[in-house]
Amino acid sequence: GSALILVLIIQAFYLGNFLVPTGSMMPTIIPKDRLFGNMMIYKFIEPSREDIIVFKEPVENKVLYTKRLMGLPGETVEIDGEKLIIDGKKITDRRYSNLGELGYNQWIVPKKGDRLTIEPNGNYVELAKEQNIDIKK
Repeated sequence: GSALILVLIIQAFYLGNFLVPTGSMMPTIIPKDRLFGNMMIYKFIEPSREDIIVFKEPVENKVLYTKRLMGLPGETVEIDGEKLIIDGKKITDRRYSNLGELGYNQWIVPKKGDRLTIEPNGNYVELAKEQNIDIKK
């Protein structure tokens, strides 16, 4: 009885259990992989570039996405063909080449909040199409 309640409380507030819906993180994470994540960690420390984050997709707010964090507050993130550029510097790591059909797009990571947040008033975004970013004023 009480052990089950404790497990449910821990899972609801501290340890997330996530099923990966898409192949966007392959080969690191494949569809249908199950991840366990610390849901409280970013209340105590700042996220770092390349952290793997889980967030609700910004349009219907139903599906959980799993992505690698690339843009930090105040940075400009750009995808130019197959090149990832952060604040004008080309990222040469081979993991970020062959980014797919993203075209020529640029995003400025807002310093104060957006819908792709790690915490309610957070300000970190992952690589997402511009029309999916809903900036709070």
